[in-house]
Amino acid sequence: MTQLPRPACPKCQTDMMMLTRICFAVSGFEFRTFECAACECVHKTLVALVDPMKSDQGRAGLQGELRAPT
Repeated sequence: MTQLPRPACPKCQTDMMMLTRICFAVSGFEFRTFECAACECVHKTLVALVDPMKSDQGRAGLQGELRAPT
């Protein structure tokens, strides 16, 4: 499982932001809500979704050990 990048808190600048909610937005995007564990600041961001079958990491995984039966 990949780890989501966590932003620094815009209020106190710590790196203690925790992902608290993911909501779908318009097609291809989602809202991510982060809350700071130190000062309880709430930060919302809009993120573009990436199709794993079209990303470099997804294609690399498909070229792993899976082979056609012989």
